[in-house]
Amino acid sequence: MDHESIKDVLYRIGQLQGKNPVKEYPIEDKRLDVVWRRTPRSVPYIAFEISLKGDLYADLIKLKHAYDLWNTIPVLVTTKERAEEAETWINGTFEFLNC
Repeated sequence: MDHESIKDVLYRIGQLQGKNPVKEYPIEDKRLDVVWRRTPRSVPYIAFEISLKGDLYADLIKLKHAYDLWNTIPVLVTTKERAEEAETWINGTFEFLNC
């Protein structure tokens, strides 16, 4: 699957579960790929960042910033190889869950 397809799937799952999903949610001068909110006007409680290529560190920073701003549950969607790289960046910052 490509980046846009994964974004569409996460958005649709959010819709099906009644999570008030939003694609490309603004966070200062950047955007999170998908967020789920408890109500249409609330802040995100889950933030998804899809990182298949490009700047992994920047994607992690966006998730960390969402966590700091809104106490959002950060979810990185990536490949196994990039997950291993991400683990080295996030040890001590987030609890790493290998799903």
